[in-house]
Amino acid sequence: MSQANRPLTRLWGKSLALMGVLAMVLALNFLLSRKPTPIQAIAQRDDSGNSPSAAKLASVRNWVYQLQGVNGGSLNLQPLAAYPADLAVIDYSRDGSEGGEFSQAEIANLQRSGKLVLSYMAIGTADTDRFYDQNSGDQDPFSHPEGRQLSTTENSDFPGTFYLHYWQPPWQATLFGDSPLPNWMQTNQHPENYLSRILNTGFDGVYLDDIDAYQQFNAKGDSTRSSAALDMVLLIQDISRWAKAYKADFLIFVQNGEAIFQDALDELDDNGDQHLDSTDLLIGRQNGNLFLDLNQNSRPDPGERLLNQLDNDQNGRLSQDEIEAAYFGSIDGLGVEDFFFKGNQAEDNPFISLIPAQDTRIDDFKFTAENYLHYAWWQIPIFSVEYLSPTNTTGLEQYQQVLSDQFKFMNPGITTGSKAPAFSEAQLQQLSLRLFASPSRELDRLTFPSSQTDIDSGDGSL
Repeated sequence: MSQANRPLTRLWGKSLALMGVLAMVLALNFLLSRKPTPIQAIAQRDDSGNSPSAAKLASVRNWVYQLQGVNGGSLNLQPLAAYPADLAVIDYSRDGSEGGEFSQAEIANLQRSGKLVLSYMAIGTADTDRFYDQNSGDQDPFSHPEGRQLSTTENSDFPGTFYLHYWQPPWQATLFGDSPLPNWMQTNQHPENYLSRILNTGFDGVYLDDIDAYQQFNAKGDSTRSSAALDMVLLIQDISRWAKAYKADFLIFVQNGEAIFQDALDELDDNGDQHLDSTDLLIGRQNGNLFLDLNQNSRPDPGERLLNQLDNDQNGRLSQDEIEAAYFGSIDGLGVEDFFFKGNQAEDNPFISLIPAQDTRIDDFKFTAENYLHYAWWQIPIFSVEYLSPTNTTGLEQYQQVLSDQFKFMNPGITTGSKAPAFSEAQLQQLSLRLFASPSRELDRLTFPSSQTDIDSGDGSL
């Protein structure tokens, strides 16, 4: 699991506020009236790779990423509105709770500052204190036994965050879909799923985190789900299709997990022919239908996904190109952390050009860069965040060199040596980068570029 930043719920306490019965009824009636209206068709890229989403991103040159106020306080949108950026990633709630959800007016005000606004949304993990957590007295995000079957181990780095069987229908119904929330979750203020709440509030898109949770279940983890990466690709595709059916230019970003498109094939390709078909152990075909045969009984059982939607040429097997098309055709942007500054510190790790050529961090850079070049080929912009203190003027200047010098300053070990990658310095320059420096890995404050001043974004709203 990467060092994905966690939303505010890591630091907030349980809310003790109780709503009156009348207020709950009025809120429920109002929110039910806000259900989005579907458009006629799902947005698709044309032959040149353009789409309504791509057009929306064309003018974005920089971004800002903040999930909470200082020390876990409520998120204040006023400093974000003043921040010089074209795109902002925030939580959909000022304090992570259902009662703290931002209003349409608040998001519209932030958008009037000239920003596209994306909502953070974890899809591979669940957090205590979110709307689906209805019992403040336990330590699991799901109070009902049916919900608890979804969650597995707690992320030791982020207490209150639990890895999920994200391929299960109840979690997918919680995230998105036309049906109300599962019955065991019907004690909330309103029955809308996570994505509907975000769409109804007027966000321009979602920023999907914890897609790399698949590594908890594949061979890198506990080996309980050989199809874990492909399951996540299918989940992202489903989320994208559903959201864009309601709003054609709705933006779908993913954070980290940059090699998922390759892992989705490698995990299931037993014979190494770079295809998935019925010659592979966990791939079945029946009556022309290609499916995940996790039970190995040659028939599609509940929970075993049909894969026909990925088989573009309908030849009964999936190529790497078809898996990539499913993944890259579903996303509009990639968020990445710690690409240029690598180390074990929370902030102010050394710049890549200063790391010895034989250091394993150079190999990590090569691996991620090779994957990022696939995103460049698919015309997916990369939104990079590094964690640099406001007083680290050298680091901030080095970060700006990434764009101004177009990688010409890079460590010679990156493009040469015994483990030279399959890319050149010129190819690195093809990466479509948007940079942001956060002063804290907690994403609880801002550093304004003009003065390098650390801004306290405390309680309050726009």
